[in-house]
Amino acid sequence: MTNTANPAALYMANPSEGSQGMRQSLDTIARILDVQHNAETFPWETVTYRESMTVRLALVERYKPSTVNKMLSTLRGVLKQTWRLGLIDADTYHRAAAVENVRASNLLSGRALDVDEIGQLFQACATDQTAKGARDAAIFAVFYGCGLRRGELAQLDLDDFDP
Repeated sequence: MTNTANPAALYMANPSEGSQGMRQSLDTIARILDVQHNAETFPWETVTYRESMTVRLALVERYKPSTVNKMLSTLRGVLKQTWRLGLIDADTYHRAAAVENVRASNLLSGRALDVDEIGQLFQACATDQTAKGARDAAIFAVFYGCGLRRGELAQLDLDDFDP
């Protein structure tokens, strides 16, 4: 039976929302704000924008951006249930839920290698006199010569070779 007075319990009871991962997320958020609480004992009606930002900053230090954003989404869902239950007013809800997602950036994503870097890769392969050096040089030659992406290179099969 769901505790209909607890916003976290209501949020997790929704089949499209609730999951073990959300419970863990809410437990983590509750402990960030007060180490003596978990998802079901935390007083969610006390969360303000300041607390939401505290949670965001603490999560950024511990998790990858995608995980932080999932956890913040879960927090927003519980805050919405808190508002629907009449435990907080609309202004408090909107302010607390206004915490922004984390923007992820991978500086190396899609970066093309310059001529010097390519030369250094082939030089490293040439200095390795084992079969691995020749193998790696062949891989780089196909990779660079065909302009393939990592995923495309990884999915190549021997049947793809046409002499």
